[in-house]
Amino acid sequence: SSWWNLFGISLFNFALAPTLPSWVNEKAPEVPAFPAIVTSLCVVIVLYTLIGIVGALAYDDWSHGNLFTKFSQSKSPLLQATVNIYPIIQNLTTIPVLSILIKYNLLQLGWVGRRDALLISFVLPWLLSIVFYGGDGFEVVCEL
Repeated sequence: SSWWNLFGISLFNFALAPTLPSWVNEKAPEVPAFPAIVTSLCVVIVLYTLIGIVGALAYDDWSHGNLFTKFSQSKSPLLQATVNIYPIIQNLTTIPVLSILIKYNLLQLGWVGRRDALLISFVLPWLLSIVFYGGDGFEVVCEL
């Protein structure tokens, strides 16, 4: 019941851990890293907080569930749609960034050339996702 337990979850929700080193390598030399990171984090924290508070104020009973469960149990088609759309948007914005990071890491390590790094980082994950999410491939891997 302590709010402190949510700190780590909230911090990693911003996906800072894997992306910051690559961003620092890619930024222009004249861009100061610390103010850019702090400013962007502050903006995101304010937006997340405002959206969460406004959403929470729409409901009286908070004895169980979270905002997503409230939205999914709502009679509003718009609120129900947001529950389904959010994970899609999250993946569409996260997967390309992680693919770029994989590509840069492969190139920096010198393990493969540009074409192979592109294939491994962008094409291979989508092919594997088709295999693992089509049928019971994911369950087989999880049971190993």
